[in-house]
Amino acid sequence: MSDFVRTQIYLPKTLYRQLKARGKILNKSLAEQIRDALKLYLASEEKMKPKSNTIWQIVGKASSGVGDLSKDHDKYLYGWSK
Repeated sequence: MSDFVRTQIYLPKTLYRQLKARGKILNKSLAEQIRDALKLYLASEEKMKPKSNTIWQIVGKASSGVGDLSKDHDKYLYGWSK
């Protein structure tokens, strides 16, 4: 167990009871269930990260030289004036 770090958390009583009951059914300790749940959580969070080839990488790469483009974009796109 040298690869483990001891930590302490507080759980709501209902969650604690549910995990204890589930642990008896699955033959898993409370700690094992929490580690498993955290691994799944981190894996799902990793999938949510933007990929390196996202559209956001091009933001700010070009300039039109027009200072009011964001405010008056319809004027420049369609010729409409406010």
